[in-house]
Order: sequence, then structure tokens, then C-alpha cells
Amino acid sequence: MRRQIVVARATELFTVVGYAHATTEDIATRCHISKQTLYRLFPSKLAIFAAVVDAHRHVLTAIPETDDGQPLAVALENIFRTDLDPDTGRKLALFLRGAIADAARFPEVGEVLRVHGGDRSRAGLANWLSRQAAAGRIAIVDAEALAQMLMDMVFGAVMLKPSGEIEWRSGADRTAHIKRCISVFLHGVEA
Repeated sequence: MRRQIVVARATELFTVVGYAHATTEDIATRCHISKQTLYRLFPSKLAIFAAVVDAHRHVLTAIPETDDGQPLAVALENIFRTDLDPDTGRKLALFLRGAIADAARFPEVGEVLRVHGGDRSRAGLANWLSRQAAAGRIAIVDAEALAQMLMDMVFGAVMLKPSGEIEWRSGADRTAHIKRCISVFLHGVEA
């Protein structure tokens, strides 16, 4: 329970001031705990940041542990969270904008984003795709490459502007984009 509170309060702080300007003392104060208690829960500020990224990974991609036989398009829409409410999407975009900016200055932040965010999401999606292939629902050669391709389609155009800033479509625009990506992924564009 305390770890969840720390993650929630640290998310708020990282979103407002960024990783670079957040201190463990600030986080402990927001959680109404001592720094000693905070360090018993998390050995460092970077470990807190990793827990925040882990928590938010599920907001972007919700990979099911089991398969319930949903149509592939519906399952992928659920995985890529077409149900994400605009307020949650906005908060996530603010957090990611700051985290990516900090990653440019602090390589360890970039590494946490890659390992705890992108790599774990891609691995989970690759596992899901492999299960679908084993069930005879799709034909694939390389689940990892296919997972990367799909994630690039869904997130690449949605999030990264040429300037490095994050652009986050919201509401109906985001949902429509994800559904188009899924359709192209599943059916291609050939007439």
C-alpha cells in the first residue's frame, strides 16, 4: 500500500517538476513519510522512477495474461487502450514529455524508460502474438519484430514530433488512429 502511494505521489511530482528537479525529500514529504521509510521501500530516486514507469506501462499497453477468444482487432484495441479516458491520456502525455526531456540529459532515465517501458511492453506483446500464432489465429515468423512494428505504428506517429516533443492525440482522434493501425497490421493495405 505504501509503495503505491509513493508511486502515485512521485508520478505527480515527476510530472510537475521532472526527474531532475524532484528530490527524495520532496517525494517523502508528499507521502507523509520519512526519508528513511522511503529508502526502505525504494533504494533510490531512480528505483522510484522505474516503479512509476512500470505502473504507467499498463496505461499504454494492457497485455492480457490469458486469451479469451476475442476477435483479434478487439483484443488489440484493448491492448492499446482505446478505452483510455482523455484525462488519463493527458496526464500520461505530460509525464512522458518530461521523462523524455530528462532522458536526453540523464542516460539512466532513458535506460529506465527503455527497459521498464518499451522493452517490457514489446516483450509482453510479442508473447501475446506468439500465443495467437500457436492458436492458429495469425501467421508470424518473428514475434519480437512484429511486436516492434505494431508498437511503432501505434505510438511512433502519435507521440513523437520532429522536434522531439510529444504529441498525444486524445479521445476520438487517438482511438481512430489506433484502430487504423490495427486494421493495416491485420489486413494490410493491398486492395
